[in-house]
Amino acid sequence: MQDSLRTGISFGLTSAVITTLGLMVGLHSGTHSKIVVLAGILTIAIADRGRLRVLVQRQTGMAEIKVLFRQ
Repeated sequence: MQDSLRTGISFGLTSAVITTLGLMVGLHSGTHSKIVVLAGILTIAIADRGRLRVLVQRQTGMAEIKVLFRQ
């Protein structure tokens, strides 16, 4: 595995874990509702999916972002 790919994956996983834990703690502290915490996790997962596509687009040098958001 390339060093840059390994670094990117480890940074991404660390960032995802820290973001999710912060979200869980914050939402639970404010609402004490499991449904709200689960909805927040689902929301951040969907938002990060779009961010990942843009990151891949930038790293591969593709010129058109609009293609990435098609299903």
